[in-house]
Amino acid sequence: TVTVSQSISVDQTTIENGGDVIVMGTPIVFTIENGTESVDMLVNGLLKATGSPNEASPYSVNAIGTLEFGSTGVYEHNQNAGGIPTSIWGTGSTALITGTTGTAPADRNQNYYNLTFNTPGNTATGLNMGFDNNVIGGDINIISTGTGRWQLCAPTAGDSATVSINGNIIQSGGNFSSTGSGSAAFIEITVNGNINV
Repeated sequence: TVTVSQSISVDQTTIENGGDVIVMGTPIVFTIENGTESVDMLVNGLLKATGSPNEASPYSVNAIGTLEFGSTGVYEHNQNAGGIPTSIWGTGSTALITGTTGTAPADRNQNYYNLTFNTPGNTATGLNMGFDNNVIGGDINIISTGTGRWQLCAPTAGDSATVSINGNIIQSGGNFSSTGSGSAAFIEITVNGNINV
């Protein structure tokens, strides 16, 4: 396990399966620079942002270059607010949201492979991922949402949203919904696997 306790920039870096890189919160910024390679950082282990987040960009994990999560790669967002680094989410990878207590992270509207919510400290209802024309390659797992609720999208009045989930929705706890909008023109959620509640 490597704990990042001061701001640093990296390039052409790999976190191997079984390896952990833990990025502490404010004022630490872990920057993936844009080098000459097509992938500037490959994560097959765990990359975790924790502690107090930076409230504005650059966030704790700042992907200027290309950040890719491989088949065993996990990004854990153990912060309230902050931001999820824009990434390539390879087959089998997982985005794990754990630290939200009331404010959803920025830049969360991405095409993840697996997406897991485990936010027992959350007290906010209507936290939404802002999905629209997004594809989730694998499963969505809902373990805990605290006393609040997560939802996939929240289009404005007269707007629409579509989300495709190629795997399953697995809910073992918490409150979860497709949307919190009652005035959207059209919402379509396609689940190609099973819904297990």
